[in-house]
Amino acid sequence: MSLTGRSIYASGIVAGMSKRGPDPEYTTEDALAVFNNRQDACEPLSTQEVADELGCSGSMAYELLTELTEENKIASKKIGARARAWWIPEDNETK
Repeated sequence: MSLTGRSIYASGIVAGMSKRGPDPEYTTEDALAVFNNRQDACEPLSTQEVADELGCSGSMAYELLTELTEENKIASKKIGARARAWWIPEDNETK
């Protein structure tokens, strides 16, 4: 499922269950803007920092950041048992 520039959401409802999936209010472009609008372009961000900036859940931010990584717009590195750092690689800098 591609998320670029579009909202992401669940594709359907299972009988008897409510609609599940990421909030359609947030897009990969919103997440990328968090990186492009910060003062220190070299500082990596955590998933929670992106979530806090967007006002969404950590899992929503993680989904958006993962999609951006798959599109080679950002890079990431596991830095702990349950933590990743995310950044825009030098060759992708948009500033």
